[in-house]
Amino acid sequence: MPSISRENYLKTIFHLSQKGTRRVTTTAVSEALSISNPAISDMAKKMEAKGWIDYKKYRGMQLTEEGTRQALRIIRKHRLWETFLQEVLGYRWEEVHEEAEKLEHSTSDKLADRLAEFLGHPKTDPHGDLIPTSDGKWPLNNRAGETAIYSILRPGHYIISRVEDQDEEFMRFITQIGIMLHKDIRLIAHFDFDHSKSIQIDEREVILSAEVSRRIFVTQSTCDE
Repeated sequence: MPSISRENYLKTIFHLSQKGTRRVTTTAVSEALSISNPAISDMAKKMEAKGWIDYKKYRGMQLTEEGTRQALRIIRKHRLWETFLQEVLGYRWEEVHEEAEKLEHSTSDKLADRLAEFLGHPKTDPHGDLIPTSDGKWPLNNRAGETAIYSILRPGHYIISRVEDQDEEFMRFITQIGIMLHKDIRLIAHFDFDHSKSIQIDEREVILSAEVSRRIFVTQSTCDE
């Protein structure tokens, strides 16, 4: 079984690769984990020896098929625990990430399967992220048309489908302004000056900064169809 540190490296490389290029730079991983570049390079060599990544000095790293399988395995455990903590133990969605970070590393594949069965094999976690299946695949879930609020320029009605959850302070902030999954919102205006957005939620107008709107994802509401 991979060590905790290697599991965190794998998860980080996977998440970074989903944001653009599949090959992730050493600097990007270093910044995400707050670890020095030399330490990242040293770990990258060890993971390449395991067959989990393809690493090229100055060009970064890319997960192999086995590395992707290992990353999805730990991501599955994390998101199952987040779901359990909220649905069964009553944790708030801004509280579950840190607890799941601790639990994921001590969870066997057998326990993860039992957890999934107990929860009814959920397809998404409390933040709208897909939960990988036990065979390392994504569940069938139509995400066509999903986009970050930041990218939307046309006013209209939208539904919150997913939020990035790694930062508890961010989660507390969006909770305070009324953001939650499946919530209907209306984009009122986009401001070119700083790329902020004005939205209507629960009959209130709220201004979202560019940083916040990059981390909240929506789909088109049927109100505008």
